[in-house]
Amino acid sequence: MILNDKFIVQCFKHISSMQNFKLILLLIIINSLYGGLIIVRPGLNIGYFEALFYIYTNPYFIMILLFIILLNTLYVKEFFSKKFEYLLRLESKHKAFKKLNVMVFLYNLIIYLIQLLIVCIILNIFYSGNIGIINLKLGVNTLTYMIFFLIRTFWIIYLINYINLLILPYLSKYIILVVNSLIYICIPMGLDIFVFDSNNIQIPIYVATYFRLYPYDSFLSELASSIIFILVVNIFIYFIKKIIKVKFRSKNNEVYN
Repeated sequence: MILNDKFIVQCFKHISSMQNFKLILLLIIINSLYGGLIIVRPGLNIGYFEALFYIYTNPYFIMILLFIILLNTLYVKEFFSKKFEYLLRLESKHKAFKKLNVMVFLYNLIIYLIQLLIVCIILNIFYSGNIGIINLKLGVNTLTYMIFFLIRTFWIIYLINYINLLILPYLSKYIILVVNSLIYICIPMGLDIFVFDSNNIQIPIYVATYFRLYPYDSFLSELASSIIFILVVNIFIYFIKKIIKVKFRSKNNEVYN
């Protein structure tokens, strides 16, 4: 079992007790307050799940959340790098990278769930609306769409940060920050770049589109678009790994085998 790995458990204990992680938690609380008290103001006449829906589809809320998770990824990677030499004496670079990926995935999932929990707590404290499960124009209700949206959002965030982990050994973390920032700041701008539209299925291939509301014809259309996009990203990751393996083979780099 992954969670039984002593190295990962020890890393979790160390990371959670350090100052940087406390800063991450503070940013989560601030973003939650922004979502629960500003995006959805107390006294607004909408239902509970409608309120949650408005918060998590707000482009500024999502943009801030993406930046928080990116910082968390870089923080975990930096911490792991200090333990990397010790780990390499015990096992291969490939296994070490897998441990790093597991740590980043779990920590980012924890951050994501803490954000959701705090938002729900704020809504319960300051919001007195009804349950608010209503039907959307997509053909599903707000509860169903929120579950789908939350899962899709986290999975795409995971893929983005997996790509970051792949290229971090070869690019400065500041370059990674700039590239990711260019993607994230486009979310509130509402850009829909390179949208493929065929047989009533719209497939935006610009990642920022998937973090906000997009005028799909139906929920099935959005679901199909999301699955295709995630498959394309996984293919892209596969080729990145192949390119890195070939380019750095002379340096005995076996991290991505």
